[in-house]
Amino acid sequence: MEALNSVTDIRKLFAMEKRELNIMMVEDDPDIPKLARLYLKPYKDAEFNLVWVETGEDALRFLQDSQNLDIILVDYQLPGMNGLETTRAIREKGIRIPIVFLTN
Repeated sequence: MEALNSVTDIRKLFAMEKRELNIMMVEDDPDIPKLARLYLKPYKDAEFNLVWVETGEDALRFLQDSQNLDIILVDYQLPGMNGLETTRAIREKGIRIPIVFLTN
């Protein structure tokens, strides 16, 4: 999938025939994935599978074994490898899964 360049592109992603969305969240704060699961719960017509990893290094290890993801959510401020470095490493491996940055 090409880069998501607009809100319309993101809406198209969620409007796919596929009603299951596989998401990886790279986030060091354990409360954020809990909140994401709560926010996604009301969507009864779709299933969201959220995989949570705490570091960029964990994300890269996960992606070695599985690239069955529809989107990756990455916190910018991570311990060790930050979100931008994580994204660069993912792209350098040729992985083209859409990535969205999160920050507070």
